[in-house]
Amino acid sequence: MKRGNQNKPRRTFTPEHKLDIVKEANANKASVSTIARKYDVNANQLFRWMREVEHNKMRWVRIATGQETPMKLPLQTPTFLPVTVSQQIPVQQVQPATSPIVTLEFANGHRLQFHQDNPELLKQLVAVML
Repeated sequence: MKRGNQNKPRRTFTPEHKLDIVKEANANKASVSTIARKYDVNANQLFRWMREVEHNKMRWVRIATGQETPMKLPLQTPTFLPVTVSQQIPVQQVQPATSPIVTLEFANGHRLQFHQDNPELLKQLVAVML
């Protein structure tokens, strides 16, 4: 049995919008559940945002309050790198690598290397990153 509408895309709220909702809930003009219904947010989610603002440990709170700036990825036009074939090697001479290395390079410059050929691990990693 399906619960909720799983065909709907997940909604996202900007840090500033979350903070505005929390401020309205903290103003005590209306109950938290009334404010949550007004913005079509689960009351438990709003309570969580309120705790996160109170403790000031979450990154979105620091961004919304101006304590931290959001990381912006550089917008670049994708380009192809030039490739030059200097010598053709017969296929029978090509030796497979003893242990394949898969390297993931992130926008912030960090690199993650896997020194084993494990398709299931890579599949799980890609699923988590999406």
